[in-house]
Amino acid sequence: MGTASSAVAWGGENPYDVTYHDDTESWDGTSWSAEGLYPENLSRMAGAGTQSAALSYGGWEGANQGVNTYTFNGTNWAQEANLNFQISQSASCGTQSAAICAGGASGSEDETTQLWDGTSWTQVADMNKVRLNGPAAAGTTAAATILGSTFDKTAETWDGTSWSNITSAPENKGYHNGSGTADDCMFTAGYESTTKTFIWNGVSWEYRADVNQERFLARAGSNSLGGSHTALLSGGTTTGNTPLSHCEQYGL
Repeated sequence: MGTASSAVAWGGENPYDVTYHDDTESWDGTSWSAEGLYPENLSRMAGAGTQSAALSYGGWEGANQGVNTYTFNGTNWAQEANLNFQISQSASCGTQSAAICAGGASGSEDETTQLWDGTSWTQVADMNKVRLNGPAAAGTTAAATILGSTFDKTAETWDGTSWSNITSAPENKGYHNGSGTADDCMFTAGYESTTKTFIWNGVSWEYRADVNQERFLARAGSNSLGGSHTALLSGGTTTGNTPLSHCEQYGL
């Protein structure tokens, strides 16, 4: 979470021994540094914000979904008001004080949307489609774009009140990463089309450079401005369930 040169990553799982982690690390553009531990051992949390003002919510630990919300001040985590229900693998975007939680796994198929106002979560209009496993979003609580889920390439935009269908992406995306603004956003990596990067420009989709290492469930930081994108991908796992610790940058 953050930008390509200033990001934070937390939690995670090792698919080999099925262990879950509470580590938090910050990125300064050159190296990673350990920060205060995350309050739970979890993976697949949703997140929003920046390196010094991040928001984390939901998560996954075996058969259990998370319901807690935490804020990060650049050093330590603090607990905030819970989500309205347990969920993991949701699409997320926004800031520490205004964020979206859309779709994900809640024990049933899920098309729900929740908005965070800095104090509490409110359930608002559903998406037009169930997006169960690992959709990704970009934008704000006033204007966002969401793409995919497992074996899915459909997309929708959010106008602050409701969702509208838009043109589908060129290929399926799930457990991928999204960043940028609603009409200038980048989606990359994932369980399907594992190395592909797509840009949505508000009208149509474009291919951009492939990532060097196929990965899904990665952490990301990104900037997007006027069609110019920089991005960081860190960690994740290969489709063969090999855990990854290395990073790569785009556009720097």
